[in-house]
Amino acid sequence: MSVFTGVEAKITVLNLIQLAYKHDKGATAAIVKSGDSYFMSVDNKGEVTLTGIAGGRLVFSGGKVIDSIGIKLNKATVSFTNGDGGDINFDASFEIARGSKIRVKGTFDVFKLIQSCSGLLCHAARLLHGRDEVIRRASEEALQ
Repeated sequence: MSVFTGVEAKITVLNLIQLAYKHDKGATAAIVKSGDSYFMSVDNKGEVTLTGIAGGRLVFSGGKVIDSIGIKLNKATVSFTNGDGGDINFDASFEIARGSKIRVKGTFDVFKLIQSCSGLLCHAARLLHGRDEVIRRASEEALQ
């Protein structure tokens, strides 16, 4: 059994959020935008539940993400709050084999997270992010 560090815990949180977007982009976006707080829980079978305080619930399998961390996970809970701009703050608690626990806090930029994923939505986000620069360059080229 491998050691589960704080860095791996933070990466697991990000991977679970990416998986939620891949599973159901619309429901995940609605939960994230619905209020200031939302929560994620993972049970010992890898079932993930994402719930918004203002409403909305998404349930999906997080088995691939959980299996990739190489530990026996008993339970995980993550609370999220929307921060400034595109920032999302999180506070996560992982209960692993033999009663060990690890707690991590962090912040991530949701726009950068979406840009790092794959699929049509992610491709569109990357294109929009560089759109102004592309337009500026095309205008400069047209003037020459």
